[in-house]
Amino acid sequence: MMYRNYHKEEPSVEQGKDMFLVLENNMLNLVDPMDRSVLHSQPIASIRVWGVGRDNGRDFAYVARDKNTRILKCHVFRCDTPAKAIATSLHEICSRIMTERKNAKAMAVGSLQDRMQAGMDLPLQAEFPTPKTELVQKFQVLYLGMMPVARPIGMDILNGAIDSLIGSSNKEDWTADEEEVLVECRVRFLSFMGVGHDVRTFAFIMDAGGHRFDCHVFWCEPNAGSVSEAVQAACMLRYQKCLVARPPSQKACGSSPSGDSVSRRVSTSVKRGVLSLIDTLKQKRPVTELPQ
Repeated sequence: MMYRNYHKEEPSVEQGKDMFLVLENNMLNLVDPMDRSVLHSQPIASIRVWGVGRDNGRDFAYVARDKNTRILKCHVFRCDTPAKAIATSLHEICSRIMTERKNAKAMAVGSLQDRMQAGMDLPLQAEFPTPKTELVQKFQVLYLGMMPVARPIGMDILNGAIDSLIGSSNKEDWTADEEEVLVECRVRFLSFMGVGHDVRTFAFIMDAGGHRFDCHVFWCEPNAGSVSEAVQAACMLRYQKCLVARPPSQKACGSSPSGDSVSRRVSTSVKRGVLSLIDTLKQKRPVTELPQ
């Protein structure tokens, strides 16, 4: 067939040159009949329109954007055989490309829906506060101490430990050393937390292993709200990291305690602690005097 490029700019292929038009691998290639070199290669998916001449049925043309100049060009061919065969083949290839794209899109949407469904199965996920991303947060608090408790969860356990430590110590004995690390607790082993009857008290229970549980108690001024929120966010961030690191079928992270138990315990303590704090502030009850 002979080639014509209807555009004012210099054509990339010599006009009036005999060549083969080959359709393969989703490409339209113009091949030199002498040395079989590829003179021009056009992705079929980028062809805007094509058609067959009306007069003798041996003229074929297509329009596509030039990859260098980004200008639309019309490429015209005079064929030795009926040009309808080229148009039919292009139509079949384009139909197959569209089907493949449609199937790929459907698979992508299905995969997204599966991930969303998997997320919906997470226990109490929507009840968590938005996790904070700060690596280090510091709060001015007084450390009342730590005492063993019988169970890993429960506001009664938490309030009992708070009352016991407050009743058995003086404020002068509470620690506020900013330089020395008094105790280090890993978030993954936190089993319960909450704000006490006095909104300035905050405590959490740690799983020490071997069915032993320790309750750590703090005094916060003017209230324990910010400290409580920060610990909640740290628990949530830890839980999210577990979900990302493990396959969907393994929602637990670590051997003690599981991600599921942490989420439920923290969520319960968050509700109780925050509601207690809000109710107390609304009622504006007199602040409990510090023990002397």
